[in-house]
Amino acid sequence: MSAPRPQVTREAGTDAAPPASSAGLGRLLEQVRAADAARRRRARRQWLALAAALIVVAGLGLGSMLPFRHSTGPATAFTSAAGYSVSGRATLTAKPWGTAVSVTLADLPAGAPGPFILQVSSADGRKEQAATWAITPNGRAAVTGASALHLPDIRSISVMDHAGRLVATSRPR
Repeated sequence: MSAPRPQVTREAGTDAAPPASSAGLGRLLEQVRAADAARRRRARRQWLALAAALIVVAGLGLGSMLPFRHSTGPATAFTSAAGYSVSGRATLTAKPWGTAVSVTLADLPAGAPGPFILQVSSADGRKEQAATWAITPNGRAAVTGASALHLPDIRSISVMDHAGRLVATSRPR
């Protein structure tokens, strides 16, 4: 025979919870698991969004550091004007804004006052100054200039002395 259990009485005004049923505990456990799973999904989505943003930023940064491919015309030789013995080459590179002009020259006249002028001319007669540079002691120069003329429109590249006299010319194509 078992001994009778003592009666537990609740006092009014206490915050004691009623005894939980197994069904109530199961529902509570399901709610906790669902809330935990939802929190993990949110955290995973946030990390994926952050990773995607970092990939985009890295791609944009890397893309801005890489040189763009532009068509480059073949290097063309300069022909000296009468009275000069200048030699050199010009390379034209198409750019979205026009054309980059790179020239290397040798045997430029020494001792003349003022700068040399690199001029680009178009088929329709437009002329643009692409660069200027001072006389060099060794008569050599490597100059990069620019023109708003687009590569297909360029018909000649000229080097002139300070007085505007033609020193050398090159005709691309």
